[in-house]
Amino acid sequence: MSLDCFDGLVGLGSSCGSSPPLLPLEARGVDESLLTAFTGKETDVQTLIHYAEMQARHEIAARVITHYSRRILPVTFLHRRRVGEPNKSHLPESNTGINGILIEVNQPRANTSLILTGWQYFAFGAQSATISIYDLADGTLLNKTVVMPSATDAIANNEAVITIPIRRRLGRFLVTHDQAQWRKMVIGAGCTSCTGSSINFGGVKISGAHLPQGASINRSNVRSTSSTAGLSLIASLVCDHTQLLCEYRDLFAPAYAAKVAQILFQRGLEAVDRLNSHTINREALEERRDIAMADYQAQMNGLLSHLHIPGDDVCFTCNAPVIHTKTLPG
Repeated sequence: MSLDCFDGLVGLGSSCGSSPPLLPLEARGVDESLLTAFTGKETDVQTLIHYAEMQARHEIAARVITHYSRRILPVTFLHRRRVGEPNKSHLPESNTGINGILIEVNQPRANTSLILTGWQYFAFGAQSATISIYDLADGTLLNKTVVMPSATDAIANNEAVITIPIRRRLGRFLVTHDQAQWRKMVIGAGCTSCTGSSINFGGVKISGAHLPQGASINRSNVRSTSSTAGLSLIASLVCDHTQLLCEYRDLFAPAYAAKVAQILFQRGLEAVDRLNSHTINREALEERRDIAMADYQAQMNGLLSHLHIPGDDVCFTCNAPVIHTKTLPG
């Protein structure tokens, strides 16, 4: 789950060197001096707030998904499709510019997530490779992973799982690496869903990619090819029901701020017990936590009682299943 759309909603308004949050935590009685008082040696104030935000996102998402559970359609458009297989020749290959894999997702009626894993780089040597993923909408670098050498020609790091949320738009992504030479790879062998030099299935089109040297990173400059430049990965596309929260981000903001504050106050209470501190007012923390908890519950109850059914007929059904019950005589 990735709810980066919530970034910047809450934070300390007094923090230097960062944009002011939409909802400062100071308004809920949380400031830097309070957090410093119960921050352990393992973390700092900003890390503590980050962990509280991640927990708040998971808890809110779980509650919303539970609320809509009878309407959820667990759709998988592309399931663990391996892209990039060794060419029989195993010959070395090189090219100028940027080379790799082009992934295009076209599911504009649904909130989806592209999941990439099973990374392999077929090297011509023993060097590691840094794999980068770019959003071709604006050339933004989305993520990186380093694939380490192994005893074979394939350099593999199968544990890295990179999830890219795609919210009702045409998603275009370039996966590339930083090496100058590799073993020749092709999109797929014996692929019934391949059209020429590409895979086209479930609203996902995948091909090899070449970006001429010096060209800016955008879709109009990327040329489709049959070679993946030594790269191999496993791609999946699934419904991401939690992205519903991003469509209602501003409505959820007050509840989100209350939940983050509640988690921070609870962390303070745990620190009182752990540190056996007499400088932290336990009663005051309990009162603030309870106020934040009550505010969160009230905000969520109000939202979920009036929130419209998601306008997504691919990942949600408008008509929830009817459950008939009958009470038997005692």
